[in-house]
Amino acid sequence: MAHVSREDSLGEYFEYAEWGVRLHLAMDRVEDALFFHPARALSLCDELDRLLTREPDRVAIDHRLRAEGLGATALGLTGKVHLAAERLGDVVARATSETRMPQDVLGWLYAKYATVLIKLARHDEAEQLVATGLSRLTKKSEPVRAVMAQLILARGRIQHDRGEWEAARDSCLEAYRLAEHRIRAEGGYYSRGDITRGTALFNLVRIIEELENSPEKALAFLAEHRIEPFHNFRRDWGYAPYHEVLTVRLTGTLLAKTGRRREAITETAWAARGFVKLGMPFDALETALDLAELDTDHREVIRTMTEIANTLEISPELHALIVQGEPHRSHRERLRLRSLIALERQRLRVA
Repeated sequence: MAHVSREDSLGEYFEYAEWGVRLHLAMDRVEDALFFHPARALSLCDELDRLLTREPDRVAIDHRLRAEGLGATALGLTGKVHLAAERLGDVVARATSETRMPQDVLGWLYAKYATVLIKLARHDEAEQLVATGLSRLTKKSEPVRAVMAQLILARGRIQHDRGEWEAARDSCLEAYRLAEHRIRAEGGYYSRGDITRGTALFNLVRIIEELENSPEKALAFLAEHRIEPFHNFRRDWGYAPYHEVLTVRLTGTLLAKTGRRREAITETAWAARGFVKLGMPFDALETALDLAELDTDHREVIRTMTEIANTLEISPELHALIVQGEPHRSHRERLRLRSLIALERQRLRVA
């Protein structure tokens, strides 16, 4: 009840709280960029540092440590993994000793540090970190559930690296079920839970394919656990959450491998449209190329490429390749386009 005894006015309290909320929303934007454009996230961290120094008396410990965690994670994703591990280790140590840390921020820091340790093949340390992190999370709020899912997903990566295929599969499935997404994404950005659920699903499908070596069995496993394509337009999202669009795309890929061409076309076309609506040009282009492999003349192939060239931000080289011909019509040109997309993804990661 210490906050009740404070002598500041309600207006002062409101302004302080509003400032804190705005800071976390700004950091949400950086966190989203970590997943899609790590190099951009690193530059946003510089802006974030300037925000934190604007009114230092209003910066709480969770703001400071989360910001440091974002910067360290961005460094790791752009190639400086050892430096990222060193910085995250320091941040986690301070966060662990701080009694005022919100559980979702604390759990998130544990998850990011564990992920970096896994990249350095320090699996025993990462495993202990995951266990400690999970033991400290007792709330059942959506943000806490999302970071619990991230920790469980890290555990699944450790199991995968050790060749414990079934355990890794079960961890990914658990993480998928645990993570949720907001009904509405603040500011138009993706929520932590939506990205986490999509990542868990992607890893789950990859592991199932490796374990079963059969797209039919992979589809059967997903159906058994009620992970199926769902064409559900959400007005507040402008289409559908990322993980739902990804579910449709992965299902279409598996259907194509089984030879169920007509069903694969339906799912792949819907996913291409979804990635365009979500503002994800590379995923949309790659999905459109998958569709072209199934049906070169499908209207969604041209529609996707045209909309990306006209409305979404892509490099001049990629734009020229799309508008100066019909790269989807030949296998050789499709490979060329995929190669250029891969280069663009790399540029956004390390630029």
